[in-house]
Amino acid sequence: MGHRRGSAGPDRHAAGQPCGECARCDSGGTCTSFRGRGVDYDGGWSQYTIAREDTVVPIPDVLPFDQAAIIPDVVSTSYAALVDTVQVRSAQAVGIRGVGGVGAHAVRLARMMDAAPIIAVDPLPNARERALAFGADTALDTGFAEAVLRAIGGEGLD
Repeated sequence: MGHRRGSAGPDRHAAGQPCGECARCDSGGTCTSFRGRGVDYDGGWSQYTIAREDTVVPIPDVLPFDQAAIIPDVVSTSYAALVDTVQVRSAQAVGIRGVGGVGAHAVRLARMMDAAPIIAVDPLPNARERALAFGADTALDTGFAEAVLRAIGGEGLD
């Protein structure tokens, strides 16, 4: 599926809008001057807001709105952290600190990316249980550095 200038697509940010003027926008790439809703212009926590047509994505009828609403935050944030920032590869050791909404999805996505081992750290017992349920190999609350070294044979995290 091709992208037209300024069109929303899988490589676009869902929580704002591309500038529509930079070279990356012209070529259909990721905008270098992205503007975030609620940061660069109004609408972040609004009950109602106006959005450009090319910045919205239809929600399939089979996906409830309350489930779709988390995608731009917890799913895309953890995905970008793992893919763009950390560049996780298969069989890499990954540590995820904090297993709330974003962290839990990071654990699940890291598992889907075949990262191993996945070590989650959170002081809350429920969060550690969630991390294990989402695919973490180990869930720790204290002694992080020592436990990581034990869990992956003294190598450290990738």
